[in-house]
Amino acid sequence: STQSTWGPLNGLLRTTMSQRKANPSSPLPSFVDSKWLSLPNTYEQHVQGYNCIGCCASNSVGFKLRMYANEAGNIMTILPTSPNHSGFPGILHGSVYLTVADCLSAWTLMYNMKKCGLTVRAEVNYDRATTVGEGHYIIAVSS
Repeated sequence: STQSTWGPLNGLLRTTMSQRKANPSSPLPSFVDSKWLSLPNTYEQHVQGYNCIGCCASNSVGFKLRMYANEAGNIMTILPTSPNHSGFPGILHGSVYLTVADCLSAWTLMYNMKKCGLTVRAEVNYDRATTVGEGHYIIAVSS
């Protein structure tokens, strides 16, 4: 797992990411159930020229992250990994984690505080290498 601590406006956001093996018969992990509601991309709908590499569905080279929220205000996203996301062969590039965490923090701020923000500082601690490839994904949850 990887943890990063973010300071959006006047608080800290802790993002925890972990790697799991996907169920090949389901596009989403089994824990994405009625407790997690899919969020519409309000940035894409209301910001002209929006082209986020993390969550914009129309960015041809982006991750196209979908965001989910639960009752506690936590935001979750899932990224299926690919060899195109690697630095060293078979290992996820660290900037991919950082991009996912950056997007997640913006969505958490928007969802809970109804404010937009930009990351000015990020601190990341990588616990171990994450493998990439078919059937592997990373999950990020804010808290």
